[in-house]
Amino acid sequence: MRASGVLGASGVPGASRAQKTPKAPKEQRFGLRSVYARFALVFLGIWWVSNAATLIMIFSLIPESRADEVRSLIGLIFINNAVFGTIVILLALRGVVKPIKLLSSAAREVAEGNFALTVDVRSRDEIGGLAANFNTMITEIAGTDKMRREFVSNVSHEFRTPMTSIHGFAKLIDENAEDREAVREYSN
Repeated sequence: MRASGVLGASGVPGASRAQKTPKAPKEQRFGLRSVYARFALVFLGIWWVSNAATLIMIFSLIPESRADEVRSLIGLIFINNAVFGTIVILLALRGVVKPIKLLSSAAREVAEGNFALTVDVRSRDEIGGLAANFNTMITEIAGTDKMRREFVSNVSHEFRTPMTSIHGFAKLIDENAEDREAVREYSN
Protein backbone atom coordinates (compact mmCIF):
# COMPACT_ATOMS: atom_id res chain seq x y z
CA MET A 1 0.00 0.00 0.00
CA ARG A 2 1.41 3.39 -0.91
CA ALA A 3 0.73 6.55 0.96
CA SER A 4 -0.26 9.42 -1.26
CA GLY A 5 -1.49 12.89 -0.71
CA VAL A 6 -0.20 16.32 -0.02
CA LEU A 7 1.19 17.19 3.37
CA GLY A 8 -1.03 19.74 5.00
CA ALA A 9 -0.21 22.30 7.65
CA SER A 10 -0.34 19.62 10.31
CA GLY A 11 2.17 17.39 8.48
CA VAL A 12 -0.47 14.75 7.89
CA PRO A 13 -1.04 13.54 4.32
CA GLY A 14 -4.19 15.05 2.87
CA ALA A 15 -4.79 17.44 5.76
CA SER A 16 -5.44 21.10 5.14
CA ARG A 17 -6.21 24.07 7.29
CA ALA A 18 -9.85 24.01 6.23
CA GLN A 19 -10.35 20.46 7.53
CA LYS A 20 -10.95 20.01 11.22
CA THR A 21 -10.50 16.79 13.11
CA PRO A 22 -13.92 15.40 13.99
CA LYS A 23 -14.60 15.02 17.67
CA ALA A 24 -14.87 11.48 18.96
CA PRO A 25 -18.41 10.59 19.98
CA LYS A 26 -19.08 10.37 23.67
CA GLU A 27 -19.04 6.84 25.03
CA GLN A 28 -22.61 5.63 25.41
CA ARG A 29 -23.40 2.35 27.02
CA PHE A 30 -27.13 1.92 26.37
CA GLY A 31 -28.36 5.01 24.52
CA LEU A 32 -30.59 4.91 21.46
CA ARG A 33 -27.52 5.70 19.36
CA SER A 34 -25.85 2.53 20.57
CA VAL A 35 -25.69 -0.34 18.08
CA TYR A 36 -26.39 -2.71 20.95
CA ALA A 37 -29.60 -0.88 21.87
CA ARG A 38 -30.79 -0.75 18.25
CA PHE A 39 -30.19 -4.46 17.66
CA ALA A 40 -31.79 -5.31 20.98
CA LEU A 41 -34.89 -3.26 20.17
CA VAL A 42 -35.24 -4.80 16.72
CA PHE A 43 -34.62 -8.41 17.67
CA LEU A 44 -36.52 -8.28 20.94
CA GLY A 45 -39.39 -6.49 19.22
CA ILE A 46 -39.58 -9.23 16.60
CA TRP A 47 -39.24 -11.90 19.29
CA TRP A 48 -41.99 -10.53 21.53
CA VAL A 49 -44.40 -9.71 18.70
CA SER A 50 -44.06 -13.15 17.13
CA ASN A 51 -44.51 -14.83 20.51
CA ALA A 52 -47.54 -12.68 21.31
CA ALA A 53 -49.08 -13.47 17.92
CA THR A 54 -48.50 -17.18 18.49
CA LEU A 55 -50.03 -16.96 21.96
CA ILE A 56 -53.11 -15.14 20.63
CA MET A 57 -53.59 -17.77 17.91
CA ILE A 58 -53.30 -20.60 20.44
CA PHE A 59 -55.76 -18.94 22.82
CA SER A 60 -58.27 -18.46 20.01
CA LEU A 61 -58.09 -22.18 19.12
CA ILE A 62 -58.64 -23.48 22.66
CA PRO A 63 -62.19 -24.67 23.34
CA GLU A 64 -64.05 -22.70 26.01
CA SER A 65 -64.58 -25.76 28.22
CA ARG A 66 -60.88 -26.11 29.11
CA ALA A 67 -59.80 -22.53 28.40
CA ASP A 68 -58.81 -21.40 31.89
CA GLU A 69 -56.43 -24.23 32.82
CA VAL A 70 -54.86 -24.50 29.34
CA ARG A 71 -54.42 -20.72 29.09
CA SER A 72 -52.64 -20.64 32.44
CA LEU A 73 -50.26 -23.41 31.38
CA ILE A 74 -49.59 -21.88 27.97
CA GLY A 75 -49.13 -18.44 29.55
CA LEU A 76 -46.47 -19.80 31.91
CA ILE A 77 -44.69 -21.55 29.05
CA PHE A 78 -44.86 -18.37 26.97
CA ILE A 79 -43.42 -16.19 29.75
CA ASN A 80 -40.67 -18.73 30.44
CA ASN A 81 -39.70 -18.95 26.75
CA ALA A 82 -39.93 -15.18 26.25
CA VAL A 83 -37.64 -14.43 29.22
CA PHE A 84 -35.17 -17.16 28.23
CA GLY A 85 -35.19 -15.97 24.60
CA THR A 86 -34.67 -12.36 25.67
CA ILE A 87 -31.61 -13.32 27.71
CA VAL A 88 -30.17 -15.39 24.84
CA ILE A 89 -30.73 -12.55 22.35
CA LEU A 90 -29.11 -9.96 24.62
CA LEU A 91 -26.05 -12.19 25.20
CA ALA A 92 -25.72 -12.93 21.48
CA LEU A 93 -25.96 -9.24 20.64
CA ARG A 94 -23.31 -8.39 23.19
CA GLY A 95 -20.97 -10.81 21.41
CA VAL A 96 -21.70 -9.15 18.07
CA VAL A 97 -21.27 -5.58 19.33
CA LYS A 98 -18.11 -6.15 21.41
CA PRO A 99 -15.69 -6.30 18.42
CA ILE A 100 -17.30 -3.18 16.94
CA LYS A 101 -16.69 -1.29 20.17
CA LEU A 102 -13.10 -2.62 20.23
CA LEU A 103 -12.49 -1.32 16.71
CA SER A 104 -14.04 2.03 17.60
CA SER A 105 -11.80 2.39 20.63
CA ALA A 106 -8.71 1.45 18.59
CA ALA A 107 -9.64 3.97 15.89
CA ARG A 108 -9.87 6.67 18.56
CA GLU A 109 -6.37 5.77 19.82
CA VAL A 110 -4.93 5.83 16.28
CA ALA A 111 -6.49 9.26 15.76
CA GLU A 112 -4.60 10.40 18.86
CA GLY A 113 -1.31 9.14 17.38
CA ASN A 114 -0.92 5.71 18.97
CA PHE A 115 0.24 3.43 16.14
CA ALA A 116 1.65 0.71 18.40
CA LEU A 117 -1.53 -1.27 18.82
CA THR A 118 -3.35 -4.07 17.10
CA VAL A 119 -6.97 -5.16 17.27
CA ASP A 120 -7.39 -8.79 18.26
CA VAL A 121 -10.64 -10.01 16.69
CA ARG A 122 -10.51 -13.70 15.84
CA SER A 123 -13.62 -14.16 13.79
CA ARG A 124 -13.79 -15.11 10.13
CA ASP A 125 -16.73 -12.87 9.32
CA GLU A 126 -16.88 -9.29 8.08
CA ILE A 127 -15.87 -7.88 11.46
CA GLY A 128 -12.77 -10.12 11.51
CA GLY A 129 -11.90 -8.93 7.99
CA LEU A 130 -12.39 -5.34 9.08
CA ALA A 131 -10.08 -5.89 12.08
CA ALA A 132 -7.40 -7.45 9.83
CA ASN A 133 -7.64 -4.50 7.43
CA PHE A 134 -7.52 -2.09 10.36
CA ASN A 135 -4.31 -3.74 11.62
CA THR A 136 -2.79 -3.48 8.13
CA MET A 137 -3.76 0.18 8.00
CA ILE A 138 -2.11 0.85 11.37
CA THR A 139 1.10 -0.83 10.18
CA GLU A 140 1.13 1.29 7.01
CA ILE A 141 0.40 4.49 8.92
CA ALA A 142 3.15 3.70 11.43
CA GLY A 143 5.62 3.14 8.56
CA THR A 144 4.61 6.38 6.88
CA ASP A 145 4.88 8.24 10.18
CA LYS A 146 8.36 6.82 10.76
CA MET A 147 9.46 7.88 7.26
CA ARG A 148 8.04 11.36 7.87
CA ARG A 149 9.91 11.70 11.15
CA GLU A 150 13.17 10.53 9.56
CA PHE A 151 12.69 12.97 6.67
CA VAL A 152 12.12 15.90 9.03
CA SER A 153 15.14 14.86 11.09
CA ASN A 154 17.37 14.60 7.99
CA VAL A 155 16.19 17.93 6.57
CA SER A 156 16.75 19.57 9.94
CA HIS A 157 20.26 18.10 10.16
CA GLU A 158 21.13 19.09 6.59
CA PHE A 159 19.89 22.61 7.24
CA ARG A 160 21.90 22.95 10.48
CA THR A 161 25.20 21.73 8.93
CA PRO A 162 25.67 24.62 6.46
CA MET A 163 24.39 27.08 9.04
CA THR A 164 27.11 25.93 11.44
CA SER A 165 29.78 26.48 8.77
CA ILE A 166 28.39 29.91 7.88
CA HIS A 167 28.27 30.86 11.55
CA GLY A 168 31.91 29.74 12.03
CA PHE A 169 33.18 31.65 9.00
CA ALA A 170 31.23 34.76 10.07
CA LYS A 171 32.89 34.56 13.46
CA LEU A 172 36.37 34.24 11.88
CA ILE A 173 35.66 37.23 9.61
CA ASP A 174 34.54 39.26 12.63
CA GLU A 175 37.69 38.33 14.57
CA ASN A 176 39.97 39.11 11.58
CA ALA A 177 38.12 42.14 10.18
CA GLU A 178 41.32 44.14 9.71
CA ASP A 179 43.16 41.41 7.77
CA ARG A 180 41.79 41.83 4.23
CA GLU A 181 43.39 38.63 2.98
CA ALA A 182 41.76 36.55 5.76
CA VAL A 183 38.36 38.20 5.21
CA ARG A 184 38.53 37.41 1.48
CA GLU A 185 39.52 33.79 2.20
CA TYR A 186 36.74 33.26 4.77
CA SER A 187 34.04 34.93 2.68
CA ASN A 188 34.57 32.74 -0.42
